[in-house]
Amino acid sequence: MQTIQQITLELNENINCRYVYGIQFDNASRFIMITLTENGIKFVPPPKATASFRCLKPDGTSCINAAKINSNGTITAELTEQVLAVEGQVKADISLLDGQSVLSTATFFIRVEEVPSSATQIVSTDEFLILNEKINEATEAINAITDTVDTANDALNRVEAFPNFTMI
Repeated sequence: MQTIQQITLELNENINCRYVYGIQFDNASRFIMITLTENGIKFVPPPKATASFRCLKPDGTSCINAAKINSNGTITAELTEQVLAVEGQVKADISLLDGQSVLSTATFFIRVEEVPSSATQIVSTDEFLILNEKINEATEAINAITDTVDTANDALNRVEAFPNFTMI
């Protein structure tokens, strides 16, 4: 089950302070759909851009997680268990990356309501899911390159096994 809160964020100024709502320790259920504007006009991120959700929790720990740029130009960000680990006001923004260019939205806030009781307390820590994703992507690329090099070396060894073979 999921709940999606919709907000609009301006790129050039913080016109209105935006708040989203969350409950402490909720997980895989709360999302924000963000429409970006530039001087009040809808802004659609460039085709190759990526988006990150960044936040600072009341206890000083932070989260940087990937956000999804949807086909209609809106951005979806998940409020993970770590984002919602600490009761109080979480300061957040969305950062767009396109090559070397970085563009961030106005700040918005997440009001995290304390749960009345919890059998298990989640320890608030820094969360950098986007770094884990990039490490996994790099590992997959290295494995693919290693496989390609191994295949090329095998082919070269087979060719070298026939010293009189002439390639045309």
